[in-house]
Amino acid sequence: MKKYLLLLLCVVFASSILNVSAAESLIPPENNEIVSQLGYGDVVQVKHDNTIAEIMEKEKEFSHTGFERGRDTRIETQPSYTAPYSAGTINSEDKEDSLRALKMVRYLAGLPYENVVLDDYETNTAQHKAVLMAVSGYGHHPAKPDDMDDEFYSTANDYSAECIYAGVSNISYSILGFVADPGVNNIARAGHRMILFNPACTQFGIGYAYNPDAQWSDLIAVHTNYGYSETDSYTAWPNAGDFPIQYFTTSTYQNYEAPYPWSLTLGAPYKTPDKEKITLTLTRKRDNHVWVLDKNTPNLGVEYGLSDEYTHLAVNGKNIIFRPDVVSLGSIQDGDVFTVNLSGIEYTDGTPAQLNYEIRFFDLEKEKNNSTVTIKAVCEDEALEGAEVELNGEKVVTDMQGEAKFRVKNNSTYKYVISKNGYNTESGSIKVEESDVTENVNMVKTMDIQINNPSLSQVFNINISNNSENKKDVTFYTALYDSQNILTDVIVNNESIPAKSNADTLISVPQDKYNNSDKIYMFVWEGMVPLFEKQILK
Repeated sequence: MKKYLLLLLCVVFASSILNVSAAESLIPPENNEIVSQLGYGDVVQVKHDNTIAEIMEKEKEFSHTGFERGRDTRIETQPSYTAPYSAGTINSEDKEDSLRALKMVRYLAGLPYENVVLDDYETNTAQHKAVLMAVSGYGHHPAKPDDMDDEFYSTANDYSAECIYAGVSNISYSILGFVADPGVNNIARAGHRMILFNPACTQFGIGYAYNPDAQWSDLIAVHTNYGYSETDSYTAWPNAGDFPIQYFTTSTYQNYEAPYPWSLTLGAPYKTPDKEKITLTLTRKRDNHVWVLDKNTPNLGVEYGLSDEYTHLAVNGKNIIFRPDVVSLGSIQDGDVFTVNLSGIEYTDGTPAQLNYEIRFFDLEKEKNNSTVTIKAVCEDEALEGAEVELNGEKVVTDMQGEAKFRVKNNSTYKYVISKNGYNTESGSIKVEESDVTENVNMVKTMDIQINNPSLSQVFNINISNNSENKKDVTFYTALYDSQNILTDVIVNNESIPAKSNADTLISVPQDKYNNSDKIYMFVWEGMVPLFEKQILK
């Protein structure tokens, strides 16, 4: 049996993930607080500021049925709910569907997702637990039936962290429910969310059981291995940057109510916060409505009970769970922008710190009628980073892969312009029908510079090609450095090169300066714009 310490257990207890009513807590008293943290892994890099284009690409890659509450999980091998008990198995396609849902929410949170798997061992234990609950009753620690063998019961309880769900038959839908973490039992800690969002977790298991003779017929369990690690900054839900409304709100198109808790988990650079000292300000840009949460803000999971009329703030270790009052928040609209400011926190060295980030909500369904245009800038078969691309009135700078992405409406033609210092400006047009489009654009250097035999003589030739439509006035700086890398002299040569033409420049380094130099570099500038640098001698 694996040896783990129990970190955190919470319960989702509801007939619906996306519209959950409160119920009496079934959390065992000994598990109401964090008991232990099992080992620290490496600090994990978290990503903020996902763009709509990036999110829509992932939505296709990780397409899942998580929004279909009524969809039944298929059973591959039927469990036995009477002695001799057997766990059964879930349809493999449905398990993969739930894995895609899990990867999608971790991606949206900016957490590692590529190496997340449904582990056979964890899935086996989760499946045993679902059957145990279907036989004995819903809860983290159901009693062992008299006729159940010890091995089955022990396997069902062999986990390090667990999320359980009753009353829903779609395991992918349950993933979204665990992340939503609604209800008075969960708002104080958002424990299910924290389990799925632990940066260290890569191995999960999921189980499902349906026992028509039991009070709880649809039961889902998610088990994980449980190491612990922190991020290099913070984890937020909803995350900074563009964020799809559907992954944070409750219901149907144009009625996006959001009674669920928001959360912010401080990473390795920060101390554990103190509720007595922090102030969290949430601002909605649409109407400049401001919610201020501080030590006087109640914990709706403990003090007041879940109420739409009150704001909520809880601090649970490094996890800050908050929510504006639902009455003034109303529905989140497509295009709504919220800013979050957290003050009163400290870095690990004790110096004061603040966190500020912006959330830009967008409608996932509307975006499904749009496509992604990717402009990729290349020069001499290499990706060109830092080029500015303008398309449809929006400007984006190319990334390390030379790509700039845009979301545009289908069935239209769009003009683009790409520019970068030292390169000719390129333009063109792209026709977008009903699928994503990628356009590779070759960027031509304004000036091509060739140095002929620089190491063979103190006198050498430089050939320059002016590829632009305009005359170019350039300056050659031949910089001489001593053995301590100190600049000792500069030789300046100026050239005026007509458009679309070549010129040869002869550079001569005097013998005494050559002998006294350790390194000689060539810098070529057009006005104040650097075009070229290279060590040319020695």
